[in-house]
Amino acid sequence: MGSFCRGSTAKGGQFTSSLSAIWEGFQEPGVEYGGFADDLSIWIQGSSLSEIEGKASRAIEKIEKWAEELDIILNPNKSVGCLFSSDVALRDWNPGFQINGGVIRLERKVRLLGVTFDQTMSFNDHVESVCLEMKKRAGVLRCLSGREWGWRKEELKQVYVAMGESV
Repeated sequence: MGSFCRGSTAKGGQFTSSLSAIWEGFQEPGVEYGGFADDLSIWIQGSSLSEIEGKASRAIEKIEKWAEELDIILNPNKSVGCLFSSDVALRDWNPGFQINGGVIRLERKVRLLGVTFDQTMSFNDHVESVCLEMKKRAGVLRCLSGREWGWRKEELKQVYVAMGESV
């Protein structure tokens, strides 16, 4: 089992340059932090919901204090959580975590750095969205590759690399 939450509003480079303060100041087994640009993520592992709740509460409290010291506003409306578990009975778990007085909503899937994570970590939603996007982009290649008037092979490869590999 694990959980995840993210979301903040920061002032420029202040956010990324100050992330290391969290990592150094708050190590706890089963709690990992990550950040990219203005997104901060927490991964929490535990063998029970009460263990996860305790670790998450402490991690959120630490992040709130850190953000307050740096005048960073954590936005509860941009923050989401997700419980990853194969246990179907836990899908409606909602501990009511809060950031800056606002409730962090729990969702059945979250998106981080372009990847959609669902509660069971099956990645079905992610694969479906990538396939749909690739079908749209493949249509462009079909239009450009007519036999009698189409683009040359080298040009089509450039279009594929630009459009297809970026998905």
